[in-house]
Amino acid sequence: MRRLLVLLLFTGLLCPAFAQEKVYQLQGKSERSRIDTAAFKKLAADKLQGRNAIAQAFSTQRSGRDEVYFFIATFLGDSYDGTQKRFHDYLVLQVDPKTQRITDGYQYTLEWSDSPHVDLYRINNKTTLFRADLTLESLDFRCFSLGADDIRYLLNEGGTLAF
Repeated sequence: MRRLLVLLLFTGLLCPAFAQEKVYQLQGKSERSRIDTAAFKKLAADKLQGRNAIAQAFSTQRSGRDEVYFFIATFLGDSYDGTQKRFHDYLVLQVDPKTQRITDGYQYTLEWSDSPHVDLYRINNKTTLFRADLTLESLDFRCFSLGADDIRYLLNEGGTLAF
């Protein structure tokens, strides 16, 4: 029992990243637009490199009939080199303005140590309504470039939207 208590204290007090809830803050909204899926296909094919090119894929939209929302969640996490670093999760959602149904979306952790396309996820649940209490889990994100047998195929991270 004492070991369990020590482990719980260590996890909660010394490792706050484990207990940290991600909050995706709204960065921008575009009306009469759609997600630039061509940019995400380039990212998935490992043809889009660099911080600016990746950020631009999330913040640039094409002309369309929907609304596009761009969010960023900033949090402390463990880097591949064993140190704690500040990470930025990018999230872009395309919403039908008439029904408020989310029709497309992508999520990406910018400072990931793998090739960029490994950490690119696309929304699978396209029946969810866009609302203030929306959680990332309800969108069922799946990795763009990995097979269903890979442990990283499903996005198993929590988070809520703030707008």
